[in-house]
Amino acid sequence: MARKYKRKGEEIPGSLEVDKLNAEALLMGDLEFTAPDDVKRDPVAMRKWREVTGIFREAGLSVVSSTDSGVIGRYCTMYSEYLQLRRIRDELETFELPLDDSQEILATLEHEYSRARARRLWDTLEFFNSLDGLIKLDRAINQKQKAVLDIEDRIFLNPAAKARKLNIKNRPARSDKLADMGFDV
Repeated sequence: MARKYKRKGEEIPGSLEVDKLNAEALLMGDLEFTAPDDVKRDPVAMRKWREVTGIFREAGLSVVSSTDSGVIGRYCTMYSEYLQLRRIRDELETFELPLDDSQEILATLEHEYSRARARRLWDTLEFFNSLDGLIKLDRAINQKQKAVLDIEDRIFLNPAAKARKLNIKNRPARSDKLADMGFDV
């Protein structure tokens, strides 16, 4: 039955099309995704791309479409950058700079590069091996991780965002045959 709308005291029959749209779920997504070029160039980002788009296709999320490829691509690229920062951090944590061999290392670097560039490389190594360098790297890792988590919320990749945004209802509890027979399990 169509709704009736009032306008300045008169009743106007409601549109059947509007009522039909209100009753049906809004389907927006085509689930056709094309990876951006920067994602295609990065093997880690491309693996994440396949994983994420596979999740969307498998779930049949109608709110995700090809227009979301840019956001998904940025997520995959940021995820790859985050992992790269973590690998660098892990390597630096175990790296020991042989301070007693500094002159020999500088001489080797000067053979390959200019004296000024060799000194800058050495200073960079010392900086990243110092506490200040590690703190700055940790800060960059935390910022990247926060950005990744923010995008996960926006594209429904974490359980809380899925439940909140997609109105997913809990599955009914599975019956336990032993409990049904009176056993305390």
